[in-house]
Amino acid sequence: MIVILLGVLLGAVLGLRFKMFALVPGMLLGLMIAGVRGIAHGDGIWHIAATMVLVVVAIQLGFLAGSVVANVANIKRCGTRRGHSVSTGISRPI
Repeated sequence: MIVILLGVLLGAVLGLRFKMFALVPGMLLGLMIAGVRGIAHGDGIWHIAATMVLVVVAIQLGFLAGSVVANVANIKRCGTRRGHSVSTGISRPI
């Protein structure tokens, strides 16, 4: 469980700071950590494989969340998006 949460955090940090190509080294790092942890704890091969898959998915979901947060912060900071003002949710009368 801790390894998966660390995967989400790693993905979020990568999503905030880097482009998509940073996912590959991040996923490799997560796979290595999950594998070493599974071997050190004496887990079976299927448990290690399942943990590795979950860590990779967690890193990708964290990356997605971090990218969304970075883009929303960028839109709020700039105040515009493609030449249009940011919608406040309040509509003007026609």
